[in-house]
Amino acid sequence: ERYIPEFEVPLSEDVEFLVRLFSEVIDDDSYSDDIDHAGFETFAEDIAGELHVKLHDVMERLILGFASVPAFVKTLLFCEETMANRIFRLSFVRHIMLEKESIGNWLIPLLKECPNKALEYLDILSRFLSDDVYGLVHLPRTENKFSTNSSSAVEDQEETLPTELYFEQEKRDELLSHVMSTHFVPMIQVISCSEQLQLRAAKIRLILHLVDRYFSKLRFPLSLVSFDLIFHLLLTVSFQVASMSFLLNFEEYTYVAASQVAFFSAVYFMLRECTQLLSSVGEWSSFKSNILFDPWNWFDWASIVVTIASCVMTDKEFDATAKDDAPVSLLVRKYTAAATFFQLLHLIGFVRKSNEHVAVLIMSLALVLHNLRWFFVVLALILVSFAQMFVAVLSAENAQEPCVDNPGNITQDPICNIETHYKLAYEMMLGDWDAEEMFSRSKFSYTMFFLFTFFVTLIMTNILIAIACDSYAEAKEQGPHIFRAERIGMCAEISNIQKQLRRSIFTDRACLVTSIGLFAIVFSASLYSSVASVSTLPKSDHYAVSLKTVLITVMILMLCLLFTVWGLFLVIAREGPDDEQNRNVSHSSRLVHILKSYFLLIVDMVTPLSRAYIGENIEIKDDHTGDDDDKDENKANAADEEDVKNLGTQISELKKEVAMLTASMSILLDQHSRSPP
Repeated sequence: ERYIPEFEVPLSEDVEFLVRLFSEVIDDDSYSDDIDHAGFETFAEDIAGELHVKLHDVMERLILGFASVPAFVKTLLFCEETMANRIFRLSFVRHIMLEKESIGNWLIPLLKECPNKALEYLDILSRFLSDDVYGLVHLPRTENKFSTNSSSAVEDQEETLPTELYFEQEKRDELLSHVMSTHFVPMIQVISCSEQLQLRAAKIRLILHLVDRYFSKLRFPLSLVSFDLIFHLLLTVSFQVASMSFLLNFEEYTYVAASQVAFFSAVYFMLRECTQLLSSVGEWSSFKSNILFDPWNWFDWASIVVTIASCVMTDKEFDATAKDDAPVSLLVRKYTAAATFFQLLHLIGFVRKSNEHVAVLIMSLALVLHNLRWFFVVLALILVSFAQMFVAVLSAENAQEPCVDNPGNITQDPICNIETHYKLAYEMMLGDWDAEEMFSRSKFSYTMFFLFTFFVTLIMTNILIAIACDSYAEAKEQGPHIFRAERIGMCAEISNIQKQLRRSIFTDRACLVTSIGLFAIVFSASLYSSVASVSTLPKSDHYAVSLKTVLITVMILMLCLLFTVWGLFLVIAREGPDDEQNRNVSHSSRLVHILKSYFLLIVDMVTPLSRAYIGENIEIKDDHTGDDDDKDENKANAADEEDVKNLGTQISELKKEVAMLTASMSILLDQHSRSPP
């Protein structure tokens, strides 16, 4: 099942004939009528006694037998392309693919080694999501599409639906449940390792359907998204409130409470990033694509580190500022500004996975920067060249006094500074210049001004706008696929965290070390917050309530929130795709039962927030009908039309021979039963 052929697998004519024969048996209603007239059922009853054998039961056993053959469907994928297209449209092969036994352990290795074939297979499975189950059921057509009495039309249509539809839909649901429970998580993790593979998977309906099912049915992804959103809001709001109350108004109570909320919100994201990092250890492809070379992951870490550093430095200055009314140092202000910037990037990186418009905007920015890389090189060369020209000419024409009056004695005139001319070139590119003051001293200087404005302001700026417009149009066209690819990446990230939290603490040494490390992070953070923050509080008697009381109260509340959230994650992480509806807790003590019930109650309270945030399903509602498949089949068989006719003739002759044989056998058995013993 792990073997990947290096060439196309030849399919013998006998196998193709056999598969076509069984498909003809399934599709042709007259064939079953011929067998009934020939006495096939009577013949089967006489042979089997009380066992009632029907043609439908025989075909079901044949389908299940073929589906149970290891790597049968995988082998068909490696046939010649025209042959494979023809084979996969046969009803017998469709019935085989609808059996869950047809999907073996070959899917994930095939996705790693030969993703084209694996995605082709998943795309074929997507067609079973249509109303007619990929043409296996012939749905009745409504003649009056725009009927005024819509309710009665719907009831009539439900009554006329064939009973076999429910049978096929039930088998399809079993197949989807099997894929969800067995193959979905490793499949998503493999897809997330490649951006191109992710974009291609975003066009396959089955994958999008399973992603929607993952977010709608399971409680862990919904809970993680909910608390991510809550802590993002807490971090952004509390950090800004703490910064403004410290830098502008100096409100002690507000700063102490808000700074602790911001600090422990950053600790939450540190725990989350550490868990994600540890889940990728040992899997180089996942670590390389999702951790090492993912710019958004670096933005997340930068936001956490700079926010904690800003809180630390602000706490150190809090006591001195409260006592002496000393101004806040410029370094603290710089860290506050940097933390605000990285928190914005952190929030945008989180929102882009839930909003299609934000995903398109970010993708357009990435495409603009990528397409402008050589434009920026040429623009930089032009600006540097003109800046050097300005240094050579303008420093002599516009200087109040010579730039160098004595050897080694440089004057303080700004025009003599080389940075002034580089700033001048940049400001002129943006349209800010004074031609009368800077370039009116000579014809040569005005010629430089003319050349600069012509090449940079007119030509290069318009080229920049054209490239940006083309990049945005390209991103806008790919917008839905980009957004779905981001959602697939989000699903892979959450499944990695869940996989890490599901590992047993007592039997897995690596998981034990991980748990101790995460606990050490929380303990060290709380220890710092209780010792360092308390020691830096101003000691004064004019406070109605001591700042220490406010700080310790907020700290305890945030610690309780952190331990509750991560305890909740550890409990619901045990839930898997195969036990979606399992909400009962069994074989546990009363205390454990109460704790789990408490955690599940919190989950039920926060999941509506995540459902509203995630929004609508991302599944593509493209329907594959039987008519479309027949058209595709006719196109695929155009080159082999003569071959197909001969094959159909052979099948018809074989049907007649089987009918005659069964009729003869029934006559012989009837005569044998009438003869005396």
